[in-house]
Amino acid sequence: MPSEKGFYGVSFFMALFGAVAVQKNTRDSMHRVTDNAAEVTQEPQA
Repeated sequence: MPSEKGFYGVSFFMALFGAVAVQKNTRDSMHRVTDNAAEVTQEPQA
């Protein structure tokens, strides 16, 4: 059935999009954590 192929195709691309979005959010949140840690450990300069 053509509609079944379309359903599986759309489902595949939506799953792919979701996986990429999760990876990007994880990467960005890890950068945010390391940036905050660098700011906390930095001593204020007089």
